[in-house]
Amino acid sequence: MPSESAIPLDSFVTFGDLLKYLRRRARLTQREVAIAVGYSEAQISRLEQNQRPPDMATLTALFVPALFLEDEPLAVNRLMELAAQARGEVLAPGGVVTFSSSVRKETKESVRVEEETQTNLPLQLTSFIGREREIAEIRTLIDPANGKTRLVTLTGSGGCGKTRLSLEVARQSVRVFRDGVWFIELASILDPALVPQAVSLTLEIHEARGDSPATTLTKFLSAKHTLLIFDNCEQIISAVAHLAEEILRTCPHVHILGTSRENLNIPGEVLFRVPSLSLPASDSVNSGIVSQSESVRLFVERAQAVLPSFELKEDNIPSVIQICRQLEGMPLAIELAAARATTLPIQQIAARLVESLPLLTEGRRTLPRHQTLRATIQWSYDLLSEPEQVLLQRLSIFSGGWTLEAAERITSDSSLIPAERVINLLSQLANKSLVIVEWKPKGDARYAMLQTIREFARERLDAAGETETMRARHFDYFLITAQQGEPRLFAENSSLDWAEMEIDNLRAALAWTLEKDSTGNPSDERAGLGLELM
Repeated sequence: MPSESAIPLDSFVTFGDLLKYLRRRARLTQREVAIAVGYSEAQISRLEQNQRPPDMATLTALFVPALFLEDEPLAVNRLMELAAQARGEVLAPGGVVTFSSSVRKETKESVRVEEETQTNLPLQLTSFIGREREIAEIRTLIDPANGKTRLVTLTGSGGCGKTRLSLEVARQSVRVFRDGVWFIELASILDPALVPQAVSLTLEIHEARGDSPATTLTKFLSAKHTLLIFDNCEQIISAVAHLAEEILRTCPHVHILGTSRENLNIPGEVLFRVPSLSLPASDSVNSGIVSQSESVRLFVERAQAVLPSFELKEDNIPSVIQICRQLEGMPLAIELAAARATTLPIQQIAARLVESLPLLTEGRRTLPRHQTLRATIQWSYDLLSEPEQVLLQRLSIFSGGWTLEAAERITSDSSLIPAERVINLLSQLANKSLVIVEWKPKGDARYAMLQTIREFARERLDAAGETETMRARHFDYFLITAQQGEPRLFAENSSLDWAEMEIDNLRAALAWTLEKDSTGNPSDERAGLGLELM
């Protein structure tokens, strides 16, 4: 970049002032410089305010090209002089830095650590529970020796443990990949254009002049044997998919493990839906047998982390089982429930989980975005389009699942969600892990929601003022269907089979007729016909 001589370089007397001038001259923001050199914005700010000494090796290798100074030796020399001054070092004639023994030791140690480190995986503060089968399956899929696939996407609802599972797989795979495994956290990236820079920042790649960020990245990775973990892709799914496809196309030895509520939908992708933790039998009483359940093991260990005296005993086994089963083996929900062991007896936690979301609202302060179960679901909900949000709310009216026909009849309207759009919207909710698709033996699909997600959606339905309307439609649909099925009670495709499958919906429909007070009482005819649902 051409030199702008409006301010003489020797007029700057501190490193921070000159750095700020050169950054602004290059028309770069602190964030852009931070991405280029692998620092945080706060670190750049402190450098410019002379609140921290610069690292000479980083300054030479990264800051000089980032500020377009390769062809400006005078600017480089002055910058290095002020940097050495800030460190208390002496810059030798000709611009060569003379390191003190402490700086030489620091530089050597930095290089040694960089050579030995083959991963940036964050240190986990709690143990990993269970998932042995899932870990083995995923590792088999991504192992280069097997050649099965180079892209695996872990999908599932918020709080089901996708990130933690990916980290455990990565930890066990470090030695499989010559150039290591690298964890790229994408949750904070909202601008799709910053995805390549975020990956480059993690890998400490400086953007080459004249190349796009994606090109710089793929050139660097072209000969690497490495595993990249793309975590939390959903809010920038298209940008991640585009970058992942480009990497896989141009870098033959790079493997990618992603976590997302929905798939990337690119060639070669293998989807792996992360299941809930295994549950104990509802009638188990033996602590040894109960402890074999992953969900119970997780609850006990997390409860002991906050209450070391907690033990799984005969008097609390039923409550622990109830908690794990009510929370359907969702790791985040179980951890949040276990954290309440310091303030509530286990029996009370189990009893109050009938209204689980309010109980678990206050979570751990240090978990961004996932600090509470409500925040986890809210985050997923906020990413939906308006029609998807409304449909999710209305689907909460079902108990025990639903069919496509029921969803079309009950949740559709004449404007926002016409009946013909329900199938596409429902598919989107399933792709985003908010709805579960269950395939029946005869090939029919049935849909459901985890209870914690359903409770959240029901609250949103209440807030929208649509609950009574949806309950009335729900009642009418199941009443009419029950009446139409009466002649087929003993047919081959018996309506009794249908009634057994829809028992929870039938009970909910009947309950609605019994809950109405005198101000909103249904007609005697409807109330009488409601008895047929029994």
